[in-house]
Amino acid sequence: MTDCVTKVELCVSCTDLLDKDVGSNQRLKLDYHFEKVQNLKLGVYDIDNSSSDLGDDDYLGGVELTLGQIVASKSLTRPLQLKKGKPAGKGSITITAEEIKDNRAIELEFEAKNLDKKVVKNNLSPSWKKFTVALQTFCGSDLERPLKVDCSDYDSDGTHDLIGSFTTKVSELMKAAGGSPMLTQYTFLDYVMGGCQINFTVC
Repeated sequence: MTDCVTKVELCVSCTDLLDKDVGSNQRLKLDYHFEKVQNLKLGVYDIDNSSSDLGDDDYLGGVELTLGQIVASKSLTRPLQLKKGKPAGKGSITITAEEIKDNRAIELEFEAKNLDKKVVKNNLSPSWKKFTVALQTFCGSDLERPLKVDCSDYDSDGTHDLIGSFTTKVSELMKAAGGSPMLTQYTFLDYVMGGCQINFTVC
């Protein structure tokens, strides 16, 4: 299971706003933490000047909700309110959530030949267990990022002896593998947005 935090992009659009000069809405990027209640207050303003102070701009209405509600629904429409219990005409706001992700993963399996006589179990040509890691975690999704691999002789007291090192990058690993060792990994949010129901207890 991947970490329960991911980046989401919210797309906000409005309909039937009060009779004002209305410009375009912007996309918002946020960190979504599954285990937290992240309260949001979205306000819509008609801005006719270059001032960053919203006090001199027309307030067209707003809405209060949680990021979790948006993510779980994928797309959520609510009536705009000038204040609690007072609707802003027929105005409504629609917020759509989309996860920002690179769901590629790389599967790796390393082996070594003729190592220095330091290796555990007297194996000078060991093979390590195959493992899979998210590309975003492994190299920040940059296939050309330099990677340094150290091979050490493990000691239980933490004084591991360095046997040797080499540098590479994912693009070189892919070429050496004769193809693309890429996999598609589903993220935690894929399950939530896909309608997976989760029951859990916090102690």
